Amino acid sequence: MIKSSKFAGLCGKLKVFQVDDGTDYTAIFRGFLEDSPEVSKTLLCERRTGPIWKISFRGRVFLIKHDLRKRHRFDYLAQSFFCGSNAERLIRGLEKMRENGFDGAYRIFLVADNRHFGCTFDSWIMMEFLEGVSLDVFLARGESLTQFRVPVAKIVHALLRAGMVHGDINPGNFMRLPDGRIKAIDISGKPVFPMTRAIDRKWLRKFFGVPASAPGFDEKIYAIGRGVRKFFQRLRGAK
Repeated sequence: MIKSSKFAGLCGKLKVFQVDDGTDYTAIFRGFLEDSPEVSKTLLCERRTGPIWKISFRGRVFLIKHDLRKRHRFDYLAQSFFCGSNAERLIRGLEKMRENGFDGAYRIFLVADNRHFGCTFDSWIMMEFLEGVSLDVFLARGESLTQFRVPVAKIVHALLRAGMVHGDINPGNFMRLPDGRIKAIDISGKPVFPMTRAIDRKWLRKFFGVPASAPGFDEKIYAIGRGVRKFFQRLRGAK
């Protein structure tokens, strides 16, 4: 179950959605923003999409990502205006899947959106910290990723059935836990459209060898979209 609230903090007014399991994740998040001594935090990395922190609170460990939406910003703003927040869709979708027995992705405990005029400008995501290794470690060793083809494909197809795409399928966004289970991380939560679905299927084929079906409507839309984007990129480069 998800409950929502609003609060004004150092980052402005935020719309907050958190898992309702008896823990006040909103208070932990507020402590993180306000540098509370109860919440210890370490900046793990400054990614192109935004920084990620590792935090601990009373023995529990979490990751917090600030999704700044710097790349393709207009696309994100238009999408959020017409289709809603990716972050809200992600926490609601994953929690509903979890209630139905799905265990193929990290758990998200809280998201906080900075929204104005119906658009989401940036989002904070508080998630579980997973122990394990990402699948790019196996790739670096020269091992084939086809050994993970079945569990990865099942995860991605389950997300599609739930109305979301992963949006960034690559070996670094899937973890192998110490017990051998595979879990997806860094899921975008974008809605399923022919273009987004075709992109997920493309990278499934490239990295994990998931058999390709005959080119269909999704693939044709994707090819047209890529062609249009490359055309405008060449125009910008020519100026």
